[in-house]
Amino acid sequence: MPSHPWHVSLGTDQRVLNLIFPLLKYNVEVHYVDPFGNVPLTNSEKLFIHNIKEKTFLSSRFNQTIYRFTRRLLNSPFWSRMIFRWSYFLEQTTTLYAKRIFNLLKQTNPDVLFAQHDIAAMACLKLREQLGVPVIVDLPGVWSEEMISSGIIARDSRQAENLIEFDGSIARNADILAVVSNEMKDFLIDRYSLSPNNVIVLLPSSIPRVDRAKRIKNPSKIVFSGMATYRERLDLLIKAMPVINSEYPSARLYLTNKGDILNKIRKLANAFNIYPEYFYFPSPKKFYNFLSKCHIGVVTSSSDLTRLMSYPAKLYDYFSVGLPIVANDIGGWTEIIREKGVGILTDSSSGGIAKGILELLRNPDMIYEMGQKGLDLLRKELNPDRPAKVLYDTCMEVVK
Repeated sequence: MPSHPWHVSLGTDQRVLNLIFPLLKYNVEVHYVDPFGNVPLTNSEKLFIHNIKEKTFLSSRFNQTIYRFTRRLLNSPFWSRMIFRWSYFLEQTTTLYAKRIFNLLKQTNPDVLFAQHDIAAMACLKLREQLGVPVIVDLPGVWSEEMISSGIIARDSRQAENLIEFDGSIARNADILAVVSNEMKDFLIDRYSLSPNNVIVLLPSSIPRVDRAKRIKNPSKIVFSGMATYRERLDLLIKAMPVINSEYPSARLYLTNKGDILNKIRKLANAFNIYPEYFYFPSPKKFYNFLSKCHIGVVTSSSDLTRLMSYPAKLYDYFSVGLPIVANDIGGWTEIIREKGVGILTDSSSGGIAKGILELLRNPDMIYEMGQKGLDLLRKELNPDRPAKVLYDTCMEVVK
């Protein structure tokens, strides 16, 4: 049960797919409820896709438009402070969602509901008693902390208090809370006094999309495949490029043509006479085909609490196509880069990022070796079968 349309976040899309398909190996039926009408999945023997039927004026396309409009409002400090000053918006939104999905869920007769993100989670929790089924909530991030870290709302504000309480209501009432990291598990247990037995970690995962890493004689293609948002610290990468280009004029930077601060990044790049090539591929196949032709994957990041708890999806995308990684060391998830030898960690400065990228450009053999270690890591430790098995076992327990 999702909270937003497909293709809004490739990381979220892949998390759903990496849980659904391994689950189908077990003796289960998976029913995916699609409120927005754009899910790229088809019915099969064990997988059933349910599109919510709407009246003409509430078509799937209309719902997607409303979602995009609402998202734009929530990313505006002014409107967010107005909207979250009271709990009315969250109460009405989740109640409406619950009403829309009730009849459909009743017909599917589920044994357990798996809701992703806050809005779908609260809607499902409101239906739990009517349906008589347990609810597992999947939280890839902590919404209240994301809004605070972005600067959209102030930490000591009434709006933050309302969002923190909303998150807490979900965390305390879910039968099982699924999170993406041990750091997030510890944080939520501490903040909301949760039982550790009610929180599971479903680590991010991916599948290899190439057989082996590439050997590149003259590496030049540097890619940042995440969206342009406040927490990505793309300014570090932009400011590093003049240093890189002074030694490697052929080096090219590729950035995603999507994100809340994309215009700011474009202006910053122009100011430093850097002209990235911008890309965006809604099709995963085209995206991974493009990514496999790049040479170095970059993950710049802020060191706020949200970032420390949530693993960036692009990290696993880079692993899947055999790209070595350059990232600034913020602790938390970045430790895997050092421990597994899949890339280079730097300090959180543009000079540090430039130094890390230059080290790889000068050493094509290192690019191959680190890229291959990333692929091996997916095959041995970070493959989707592991979190799917944890989810399956959890479902069996809560159903009992």
